[in-house]
Amino acid sequence: MELKTYLSYFSKTNQLLKTIHEKEGLSLIYLWIDSSWCFIRYGCTSRQYVHGSFYRYRTFQRRRILTMRGLFRLIHTVNNKEYIPLLEDKEKFNQYFCNYVHRKWIVSKSMTLKDFKELYVASNGLIVKPLSGTEGGGIYRIDTSSVQDDKINNLFTKIKSENVIIEQLIQQHPDMFFGSTSVNTLRVMTIMNKQSHQVKVFKAVLRAGTGDAVVDNYHAGGYAYEIDLKTGCVCSKGVSANGSGNILHPGTNICMLGFQIPHWSQVMHDCINAHMLLPQCRFISWDVAITREGTEFVEGNHNGDYDMIEFIGSNMYWPLLKKYL
Repeated sequence: MELKTYLSYFSKTNQLLKTIHEKEGLSLIYLWIDSSWCFIRYGCTSRQYVHGSFYRYRTFQRRRILTMRGLFRLIHTVNNKEYIPLLEDKEKFNQYFCNYVHRKWIVSKSMTLKDFKELYVASNGLIVKPLSGTEGGGIYRIDTSSVQDDKINNLFTKIKSENVIIEQLIQQHPDMFFGSTSVNTLRVMTIMNKQSHQVKVFKAVLRAGTGDAVVDNYHAGGYAYEIDLKTGCVCSKGVSANGSGNILHPGTNICMLGFQIPHWSQVMHDCINAHMLLPQCRFISWDVAITREGTEFVEGNHNGDYDMIEFIGSNMYWPLLKKYL
């Protein structure tokens, strides 16, 4: 089993390095040596080496980039593992941060048929998510336009056997619609000072879904754009998980540069105040939807993606984050 894992990693790494070899004309042997050294010295994965353009940087720049190793060090140092379930478990998150979660929801393990019917009838669509999960996996949508008892009963029986949370579909702000079927969210990253408990938003990213994807997730085919923290406007080209980028949103050809996030001042205010409710976890990545009324918190993450920090727009955040260890 271990041999298969190593062979699979070797194969994937070789494919990634070949893309640079073919694109840049760099020696494949050199790329293997350099990427191996970067993994040993900096904790840089082959994916970050390629899609994060780590191979382009010189030594003094590489020292400033947050890698997987740095992220793990940060998470294990500043986040108390006893409190992480408040972020990982979607039921506990919705309960603990109830002032920032306005949609109705129930969990499969405790719901009754009456509970499910009431939520079904009162909702303009439902979204079903695993109670714990990452990168948008296992999420599906339920169309509630049909109110036939047989359909509702069959759905209840199916969902009751799953370990999931069922939520009302968020009705996003019309300006946040980019032609896809997903609710497009913001990833807002906050860090708390250990002594003063002052919270700082150090980066924010807009994630826009494409096509018929249920989620906007960067790892599920979506595109991500950095947001200027002062103005709330998109300030970078979009980047997908495979490293491709464009200032135009694919599928709609909307120019995203300069796009203004609605209710931006409330986004900053709410993320800072929400973080102050959980000082035991000093590094949190918030997923926030925007409705006509304001913010709607989707979830919080104790182990936010290093690629959201380093691949999208500005980078070299390790010197800043290292101060909070």
